[in-house]
Amino acid sequence: MLRAVSSAAAAPDAKIAELRRRIGALERAGGSAGKSAGAGRALPFGVPEIDAALPWHGLALGALHEISGPARDGAALGFVSALLARLAGHGAGQGGAPGVVLWCRRLGAAYEAGNIYAPGLAAFGLDPSRLIVLGARHGRDVLWAMREGLSCPRLVAVVGEVEDAAIELTASRRLQLAAEKSGVSCFLLRTTPVEGAQGDITPENVEAPSAALSRWHVRAAPSGPVPGLMAPQAEQRWLGPGRLRWRAELRRCRGGASAEWRMEWHHETGNFTLAAPLPNRSVEPAATRLAL
Repeated sequence: MLRAVSSAAAAPDAKIAELRRRIGALERAGGSAGKSAGAGRALPFGVPEIDAALPWHGLALGALHEISGPARDGAALGFVSALLARLAGHGAGQGGAPGVVLWCRRLGAAYEAGNIYAPGLAAFGLDPSRLIVLGARHGRDVLWAMREGLSCPRLVAVVGEVEDAAIELTASRRLQLAAEKSGVSCFLLRTTPVEGAQGDITPENVEAPSAALSRWHVRAAPSGPVPGLMAPQAEQRWLGPGRLRWRAELRRCRGGASAEWRMEWHHETGNFTLAAPLPNRSVEPAATRLAL
């Protein structure tokens, strides 16, 4: 009788062990697939802490990456612009020449999320003349245009602004396969509902499944000291905002772990750094928060 009970108890343990083995094999396969995307090409952030956290030692090229941000906050758009500027300087186009970027958005998006400002792109180091802006009537048309653009190897990247309702797992999978086939990088821009004061994810804004290799959530952060001034003058907030800063959260990464950084963008050198922590302040003036 005791032997029969012991055998019955061992059977579930064996099944659990087998399930763990299969899950481990799937996770290792997923990590290998992520590392092989873009034929081993990657765009480094230039920040050792960030590059080391990514399986590709940078942002995998020839793959789909999703970048979201709160509504009425241009931080995600600015973050993508900085990545595109680095990508153009990285020589990702054919023959190492700067490539062309296809930017797809829905008609009327300018009234909701703001228009693309050419001088602002130039400030990031992205030549507006290398940008093709395409306006589509519906979100599904934006996705179609993105897939068509990804089939053109002359492009260095494809950017798409879509609503959550237009994004499904199948649609993101098609974008990922198209980017992997052509080697053209793809960035999916999304807006998310306004989060709580602490940035907690609520049941209303849980992210839907996606085939993107990485999913980022970017928000504006208080800018740093005004460059070119010596302390303590540089810490005086009334002198104006300093360098752009973002709170970049890596929410999902295939083959990697989630992480969060406070990043700073340097216009003069076109690179990222980790922002130094700001002095403790009970109230941070709203004027120090940047739209990009």
